[in-house]
Amino acid sequence: MFNWKTCRVIRSRQIVDAIFDVAHNWTIYISGMCVRQDGSEYLKSLEIAPNGMYLASQLTEVIEQYYTEVRDSCNPKHLVAYGWIAIPSSVSLDEALAAKVFAAAGAWNQVKAA
Repeated sequence: MFNWKTCRVIRSRQIVDAIFDVAHNWTIYISGMCVRQDGSEYLKSLEIAPNGMYLASQLTEVIEQYYTEVRDSCNPKHLVAYGWIAIPSSVSLDEALAAKVFAAAGAWNQVKAA
């Protein structure tokens, strides 16, 4: 778990418990991380804000609804990884910050499957 503003790992048990044990209005940024033949990186993304309050453990169902839409928008020859950023607030995330968060999490360092 990362602080999306600073891209640093959250190590505080109190913060983790507050995020996981309480329902929130979430903003979820789902991305396919892609690399062109020239080595330049780019994201194919979709930002959603599900209606209602959800526990973190309930987000999988919400994310799965939109995952295929993102997957299908990616060039399969460029695709390196998928990822998502869930923010327990109504905040819009721009692509540059999302790319920074994904980089901090090591998402760009995936080995592409054959």
